[in-house]
Amino acid sequence: MKLSASTGLYYKTKTGEAILDLLQEAGYEDLELFLNHAFVDWDVQRIARETEKRGLKVASLHTPLEFIAFARREDEAFWIERCMSMANLLGAGLVNSHMVLGENVFRPMRTLEEEHLDNLARYGSQSVVLTTENLPAACTSTLLGDFDRFASLVLQRKLPITFDVTHFASYGLALLPSFERLRPLVRNIHLSDYADGAEHKTLGEGKLPLREFLRELARTDYAGLLTVELDFENPARNRIENDAQALDALKRSREFVLQEIG
Repeated sequence: MKLSASTGLYYKTKTGEAILDLLQEAGYEDLELFLNHAFVDWDVQRIARETEKRGLKVASLHTPLEFIAFARREDEAFWIERCMSMANLLGAGLVNSHMVLGENVFRPMRTLEEEHLDNLARYGSQSVVLTTENLPAACTSTLLGDFDRFASLVLQRKLPITFDVTHFASYGLALLPSFERLRPLVRNIHLSDYADGAEHKTLGEGKLPLREFLRELARTDYAGLLTVELDFENPARNRIENDAQALDALKRSREFVLQEIG
């Protein structure tokens, strides 16, 4: 498996360059380029230049979330197409997208969920893997936030997925059996800890059985991406007050994984 880290550490309070600097200093070599506020306006040349300068490689891309893209009058299909093109140019093998929350401002007669499923079918046969992702249980307006419905749908349609561990934790279900149910479809894992309703915590600071989970991935030769996805901007998730604390949390999360998978 390949270990990477998401650039979704910050949305508004750090520049893209500063986020890449943190990931480089923390020892990561591969990353998932989450196109949030810090990166949404970067073109592929800038991405290539700034990552190569730091010895980083883009392993996957994550389309911007609805509240970013829709405000710019850009729908999910626009961003899937753009990310697929960027992935090909950057040598990344996977794009993750899940724009399903809110109203469909582009085609009001259709739901965003319908658009999403059509996009997965339309773009899913390309050389770059396109995944959808399980969302937290709080996202009750979409089937991606209902784990049983989500699991039934992706299994029926054989849709590649990004399995988000901390989103899954919000359901209160046992992690390993549920992951095994979907394992044939998992191409990417978003890895973070969870406790008392707080998602995307530093590894080891929550209550998920992550060591057991990682050992099982190693034992069974999981071959997909393993992406550390933390949130340093929301103090309810991680109380990160400066770069030194951010760097420490990133390093500890990396070591947490490597201790279990080698």
